[in-house]
Amino acid sequence: MDADIKGILSTIAQKVDSIESKFGSLESKVDSIESKVGSLESKVDSIESKFGSLESKVGSLESKFGSLESKVGSLELSQAQLVLKFGSLDSSQLRLAGKMDTLADYQRKLANEIEVIEQVQAKLFSKTSGIEEKMVTRDEFDKKIDQLTSHIDGTLKYADDLKVEYVALKGKYDRHEEQISVIEGRLGIAA
Repeated sequence: MDADIKGILSTIAQKVDSIESKFGSLESKVDSIESKVGSLESKVDSIESKFGSLESKVGSLESKFGSLESKVGSLELSQAQLVLKFGSLDSSQLRLAGKMDTLADYQRKLANEIEVIEQVQAKLFSKTSGIEEKMVTRDEFDKKIDQLTSHIDGTLKYADDLKVEYVALKGKYDRHEEQISVIEGRLGIAA
C-alpha cells in the first residue's frame, strides 16, 4: 500500500509541477496581454492627441479661409471703384481696361482656388477612418498655405500697381486738359 501511496503522491507531484508550469506560462501571457493593452492605450492617446491637433489645424484653416474671403471682397470692391474711375478717362485708359480683365482673371483663379480649398475641407471632414495614415504633414500644409498666400499677395500687389498707374494717368489726363484749355484760350476757341 505504501507503494500505491507513493505512486499516487508521485503522480500528484508531477501534476502539481505541470500545473505550476502552466500557471507560470499563464502569468507570462497575462503580463504580455497587459503590456499590449498598455501599448494600445498609448496609441489611442496618441490618436486622440493627433485628432485634437487636426481639429486645431482645421480651425486655423477656417480662419485663414475667412481672411481670404475678406480679401476677395476687398478686391471686388476695389475693382468696382476702379471701373467707375476708369469710365471717365480717354483712350489711354482703355489699356487699363485690359489690365482690369487680367485682375478679374486673377479673381476667378482665386475663386477657383477657394473652391478647391472648400472641396479639400469637405473631403477632410468626410474621412474619419485611417486618418493617421492619410494625414497631411505640417510641412505640406505650410507649403500650400504659403503658396496660396503668395498668390494672394501677388494679386494685391498687382491691384496696388493698377492704382498707382491710374493716379499717374489721371495726372497726365489733367495736365492734358489744362494744356488743351490754354491752347483753346490762345486760339480763341470757346470750350
